[in-house]
Amino acid sequence: MTNSTATQAFLQQFYHAITELLNGNSKPFASLWATEGRVCLMISSGERVVGHQEVVEYLREMAAALGSNPFRTKVTPSEPSWTEVGDLGYGDLIEQVSTEGSAEVNLLNRATIICRRVDAHWKVIHYHNDFINPMMLAFSHMVRHQATRAGKG
Repeated sequence: MTNSTATQAFLQQFYHAITELLNGNSKPFASLWATEGRVCLMISSGERVVGHQEVVEYLREMAAALGSNPFRTKVTPSEPSWTEVGDLGYGDLIEQVSTEGSAEVNLLNRATIICRRVDAHWKVIHYHNDFINPMMLAFSHMVRHQATRAGKG
C-alpha cells in the first residue's frame, strides 16, 4: 500500500474533479483520464462507458444535466487503500456523497479506481462506484457475526 504525497495529491485532485463534475463542470474530471488504451467508466446509475472519447462525451452530458440543479454536491473519499505495481496504481475506498441546498442527500458509495502512470502522472483507466445499500450492509455484518460466533470466521 502506498500513501505517498503524490498519491494523496492525486486522490484529492480526483475527488475535487468529481465534485466539479456533479456541479456542472466536466473538464477537470475529463482531464484525468488516459487518452490511450482502453478506459472504462462504470457508475452507480448503471452506466458502462468504454473508450476515451465516449467517457469524455458522457461526462460532458452528465455535467450539463446536473449543472442546473439548485443544490451543491460534494464527494469526499474515506478509508482509501492504494497499491502501486510498476506503472499501474489501484485503489478502493468509500465515497461520502452529500448535497447542500433545496434537497439534502447523504449517500455512501464503494469505489474502485485503476490508473496508469503517464509522464509521471496518474491517468484513470477504470473507475467504478456503486451505492452501499444499508440493509445489505447490515445483513453482511449479521452473517459475519454469526459465522464468528459459530467458530467459522
